[in-house]
Amino acid sequence: MDVLPTVVNKPAIGHKAPFGLRTVAIFEFVKGFVVLVAGFGCLTLLHTDVQAKAESIVHWLRIDPAWRYAQIFFEEASKVTDTRLLLGAGFAVIYAVIRFVETYGLWHERHWAEWFAVISAGLYIPLEIYHLWHRPSPLAGIVFLTNVIIVVYLGRLLAAQHRRKKAAQALREHR
Repeated sequence: MDVLPTVVNKPAIGHKAPFGLRTVAIFEFVKGFVVLVAGFGCLTLLHTDVQAKAESIVHWLRIDPAWRYAQIFFEEASKVTDTRLLLGAGFAVIYAVIRFVETYGLWHERHWAEWFAVISAGLYIPLEIYHLWHRPSPLAGIVFLTNVIIVVYLGRLLAAQHRRKKAAQALREHR
């Protein structure tokens, strides 16, 4: 009688994924979704006067056009071309697909997804420290803390999984 191989990383029936892991998965999905919407927003601006749109947004939001950030917004809008919009939309789709694949893996407790999430969140930490140091703001602090929490949490999950694997291996070798 043949024995069917067990699927690696498949949770037992009735097993519930850790709440934190599902929370990180949802967070990654939201990030991908927001960037995807922004990418589609880029496509809606194709073949339009982006600077005129920027001016109407500032007017609609009742922002003083002489405000420094409004001026920066106008200046950047004047540099937008159809090629840049298409590139922005393309990068948004690629980023969103990566985040959605990561979401799937985390939701289904795939080991590779946990590693991917730790590495991808960890890569941003030096940049966030730099940003926090040079341009401190509450938002920069929240982004930094969120990424640190995700890296620490997933790192602890990976370490616990490694300990369980080592213990199971030692038990098999002891028999």
